[in-house]
Amino acid sequence: MTLDWGKKDELVQAAFRKGHSVHGRRFYEVSLHNFIAFLEEKSIGEVNGENVHSVLNSFVEWNDARGIRSKTIIDCLSETKRFLRCQDIGVHEVQRHI
Repeated sequence: MTLDWGKKDELVQAAFRKGHSVHGRRFYEVSLHNFIAFLEEKSIGEVNGENVHSVLNSFVEWNDARGIRSKTIIDCLSETKRFLRCQDIGVHEVQRHI
């Protein structure tokens, strides 16, 4: 399944309407931008129910290697998982190696 990035804008707006937080909306946008950069750099063309956990674990490791703080990685992972759930990709607990 190819990800529908058009849903990204819908989710960002929904997150803003829920809490009216400009900061929350911006963090959500940055989190997904970060995930897109990871997918492009690692040439990951598809995320699905079979590879979602390995992709997310690699995403955590990629952020850690870039020197991103653990709290930021966890928050970013949470927003990314929310996006994937909206894509009907089953995401359960992902092991964090940070």
